[in-house]
Amino acid sequence: MRALDDRKLRASLLDAVGRGVPFLGICLGLQALYVASDEAPELTGLQLLPGCVRSLPPVVKLPHMGWNRLFVKKKSLLLDGVDPDAYFYFAHSYAVIDEREETVATCNYGTEFVAVSKRKICARFNFTRRRAEKRARKSCAIF
Repeated sequence: MRALDDRKLRASLLDAVGRGVPFLGICLGLQALYVASDEAPELTGLQLLPGCVRSLPPVVKLPHMGWNRLFVKKKSLLLDGVDPDAYFYFAHSYAVIDEREETVATCNYGTEFVAVSKRKICARFNFTRRRAEKRARKSCAIF
């Protein structure tokens, strides 16, 4: 958020989403859409979605870096053609913990967290594209 604000991009980004320009948030892009984050509590998110990004519980090794399966909560084109047993790579210490109406899939690492969500023209993935190249490319292409 600091980088967006330093570059004075927040207003342009919000304007584009408000005009219906599709937005795909991957990893930090997902987290930026919410109101706030434990990672930088002094900064405000884009506030396009209610809720806050929370730290994963300290009962597991952080950061969470590894391959995990998704638990699909509802059918979505975002995961169309992705094998239900596919693994995705995660590298993070913060996540949206509260499952919401827009949640498409979750993952579990110490707690269940939102891995994929969709609302109107915004799609969000909490996994990283780099490591899960083939599976993530399918989801990104569908978007």
